[in-house]
Amino acid sequence: MAEASVPAFAHFVFAGHREGRFPNALIGAELALRTDTERVLLARSWSEHSYDEVPDSGEDVRTGASIVSELIDRQLVNGSKVIVAFAHDDYVEHVGGIQIVSAQEEVMFRDLGDSYISIFPNRPLLALSSTPVDDFLVRCRVDGALIDGTFPLVGFTQALSGHFSGRDVVVVLHSMFGHSPEAIQSAMRDLQPSTACWWVHDYSAHCQNYRLTRNGVNWCGDPAPGSQSCQLCTFGPVRGQHLARVQALIDSHDWIFAAPSEVAADQSVAGNTPLPRRPIVVPHGLIRRDGSTREPCSESNKVRIAFVGHPATIKGWNRFIALVSDVGVHAELFEFFHFGVEDRSVPEVTFVEVRPLPGGRSVATQSLVEHRIDAVMNFVDGKETFNFVSFEAMAAGCCIVTSPRSGNVLVAAEDEGLLIELEDDPVAFDYIALGDEIRAKRRCDLGEFHISGLTPALLLRVIQ
Repeated sequence: MAEASVPAFAHFVFAGHREGRFPNALIGAELALRTDTERVLLARSWSEHSYDEVPDSGEDVRTGASIVSELIDRQLVNGSKVIVAFAHDDYVEHVGGIQIVSAQEEVMFRDLGDSYISIFPNRPLLALSSTPVDDFLVRCRVDGALIDGTFPLVGFTQALSGHFSGRDVVVVLHSMFGHSPEAIQSAMRDLQPSTACWWVHDYSAHCQNYRLTRNGVNWCGDPAPGSQSCQLCTFGPVRGQHLARVQALIDSHDWIFAAPSEVAADQSVAGNTPLPRRPIVVPHGLIRRDGSTREPCSESNKVRIAFVGHPATIKGWNRFIALVSDVGVHAELFEFFHFGVEDRSVPEVTFVEVRPLPGGRSVATQSLVEHRIDAVMNFVDGKETFNFVSFEAMAAGCCIVTSPRSGNVLVAAEDEGLLIELEDDPVAFDYIALGDEIRAKRRCDLGEFHISGLTPALLLRVIQ
């Protein structure tokens, strides 16, 4: 740069950032995911990941009978109904949509006087476990209390059914990832649940790639397993076995299928591996605007755009970084923020720490209002089944910047009059038009997102 008499900063602003010349390696890595090739390689590494490669929790292995004895000694199982919920990880230690649902659901069931047992795999992974049924290990929380140790699922449910045979048992499947479907089948034979609910939080019933994106890039829509479309995908070789194991679990019981949106319900029966019947739609919640307001957008102020949540590619973090890095001469028109728990230290992006409260309650809406955010970028890969971030942002009056392929994100934002629909390529963004549209659409009336449509609400609908 010096030899060419070109200021280094000027070169970076106008050209260097497009060439990946970032002082922060994390930014360069995220921008690399703008290319289809890099995203395919990322998907391949995911599809080829072995369950046995994942480290376990490090907890001591206990018998299922010892766990049940502890529950009895501590009087943790109360009431006439026991809810046994399967999830892919610990909803207290991790943050995400299913974790929010599990945390809120646990509180709701406890308020009803029921006991809530959340069971999650000892080795969390976005794939099914290949461990033999009798050896498959899990951990659990009971009414929010983490039980020490890991234990065989089958041994636990055998002991549980033996000691609590008079209790009404309801099984709730939030996620089968990390689990052995065969072990869950065996557990259900022991538990003999009066009701079994299968939530469509994602599309894992149709493929290990639960977002149904071919090679992690383009929406595939659940093609036939033997089709060329499926065989060209990095998940093609593992899909057949995944489907067979999932189908056996579906066939083993008369499940009540539920979905948090019309988008999710429609997709569940629209492809080549449909569920046996269309899920009952039970939205996870709604926005109630309470009459409070915020200042309207001003022409003289910069437009504030935020990314909310975990900075993951599947949630559109790479596209947000591209939006920030490509702003160039229009930088004076915008301010960028990241609300979450992990600071990636991105230049020109202000990080705001936001952690959910106990019970999965979010403080995102309040924080977005306090920082005067005008829009939230939510460029997710694939059709979202619900998306809590969008509802929390819209309660703050924020516009939702998303793609035409974002599923319920697009539908919900359109219903609230807050949709800003853009194509996938951030390089093609018209920044001036984007700023103008945000100013025109951002709402001044505020509200709160109320979570209500969880398994207790589903049971009220089906048990009448």
